[in-house]
Amino acid sequence: MDHLQLQECVKFMRRAIARFIYPQEFILNDKLFTTIDNQKRENSVLKLEVNILLSLIEKVNQLTKNGYEVLGIEKTEKGGEWVIIFSNWDYIYVGEWHGYYNDHVLSLAYTLKPDKKRLVIDDIQTTEFNKGYGSVAMKYLIEFAQKQKVEIISGWISPVDWDHINRLKKFYENHDFIVSLNHEAKRGSIKRVLVVN
Repeated sequence: MDHLQLQECVKFMRRAIARFIYPQEFILNDKLFTTIDNQKRENSVLKLEVNILLSLIEKVNQLTKNGYEVLGIEKTEKGGEWVIIFSNWDYIYVGEWHGYYNDHVLSLAYTLKPDKKRLVIDDIQTTEFNKGYGSVAMKYLIEFAQKQKVEIISGWISPVDWDHINRLKKFYENHDFIVSLNHEAKRGSIKRVLVVN
């Protein structure tokens, strides 16, 4: 056994004897160090959240300066990612934050018919699937439609959607749409009747 190993062995034995003689002090000491470590972890999480929120505020300012209306900021249910929901004209956009900010990861185009009783979903485009972005956009679209006293939200499913038809059908059904599909023609329609107060 060399000199360094001997020192480590003596140190270990002293600690073991002290733990035996003063068990309460060692328990309190261990609890204190555990509490300090937990506090450090919580502080780093809070610091990250503050940095994310500051970046989101900066992006909100940029969006409003460029003529967009910011509809909300929230975390997605899937993945818990921060997103900004913003709009201009007949589009709802969902933007994602990852330490940098892309303009958007999803756009939902719609047309409010002149009678204002019907709203038609024209298109939903996204670069990432199954992250909850579509559900966030749909939530805001439905809220908008309800404020406008729209009675029906409808749309079409086209042949270009057919490679992901099962996912699309489930998405619309999860948002209380009736989905009608023509498998031979690879087309379909969606419809949701809103209760007007």
